[in-house]
Amino acid sequence: MADPYVGILVMGFFSTGFLITMLVLATVLGPKNPTKTKQLPFECG
Repeated sequence: MADPYVGILVMGFFSTGFLITMLVLATVLGPKNPTKTKQLPFECG
């Protein structure tokens, strides 16, 4: 349990999981939100 490689593997696992979740959220929420946020300023201005 005191292996330095265990910490590296855990950090790599969490970092990859975080990146995957961010990519999934970007693909799910990306196409819907930018259209609304980009159209609002032009409509208001």
